[in-house]
Amino acid sequence: MELNTIRLEGKSEGDEFYDYCDELGILVITGWCCCDSWQRWDDWTINEVKIGNESVISQIRKLSRHPSVIIFILGSDKAPSNGIEPQWREIFDKEKWPNEILSSAHVEKNEAQITGVKMTGPYSWVAPHYFYVEELKTNINGGAWGFMT
Repeated sequence: MELNTIRLEGKSEGDEFYDYCDELGILVITGWCCCDSWQRWDDWTINEVKIGNESVISQIRKLSRHPSVIIFILGSDKAPSNGIEPQWREIFDKEKWPNEILSSAHVEKNEAQITGVKMTGPYSWVAPHYFYVEELKTNINGGAWGFMT
């Protein structure tokens, strides 16, 4: 398949998957899912904030031992709001997360960082040349420039 990185869309796999990726040298980008409670931070109650924080701790402890896991994305389509992102970054620091953390998988300016990645698609099959055609490098919808999640 010529894969070099797999991005999981918020659906964390079991340890066997990460063990295989570790063994085979396949890099993994993981994080929280879009279009569900993980991106409705402004509506979270105090209890949901607590559950979110505990979930972050749980994932860090599960994933940090796997060298295949290179990035954790805090929010898929948009960065966490309502003060959640700074809390989570503090948790990652406290838990000594060894890898990169991205605010989101989308190009945006937010409270913590400009991500430097894009998720513009395609979301269906395209011919492989799509990613290599020179004139597409200046088009945000294609080309092999930057990092497409």
